Amino acid sequence: MKFLVLYILFFSAFPLAFFQISSAEEIPDGFVFHKVKIGDTLSRIAPPEYLEEAKKSERAVYVFLDKQYFGAYQNGRLAFWGPISSGIKERTTPKGNFKVLWKSRFYYSKKYDADMPFAVNISSNGYFLHAQSLPGRPASHGYIRLLRVDAKKYSTGSQKTIR
Repeated sequence: MKFLVLYILFFSAFPLAFFQISSAEEIPDGFVFHKVKIGDTLSRIAPPEYLEEAKKSERAVYVFLDKQYFGAYQNGRLAFWGPISSGIKERTTPKGNFKVLWKSRFYYSKKYDADMPFAVNISSNGYFLHAQSLPGRPASHGYIRLLRVDAKKYSTGSQKTIR
């Protein structure tokens, strides 16, 4: 009898505790909903598996600002991908084709008083790709934040394209 009562209490309270959305919660700008259906794969929400324009160089990295992710391509084929956090509205991340100017595994920004591990400088105006926390929305000073594991891999490519 005790088991039945606990079972009823737990499962009757479970939906209330875990499935309610507080009215105070906000959905971050740039968040994209994707309803997952049986048979769905990440290809529905991930960067394209093949990019013809990426075939122009042996290795290229494309940053998709609208979806907040990047794709690393080898000979036009997606090698790996991951989430990013780009610049906020007041300090947008510039779009265009960029070449790597220099890299530093342990860079420190004096301007922002912050560590920028695995920094890749892509602009003489001081724009970087680097490892940093990802809040799930644009949140940087125009830089492109990456997960640490992705930043390590990312720092080996030579051409970056930001869309």
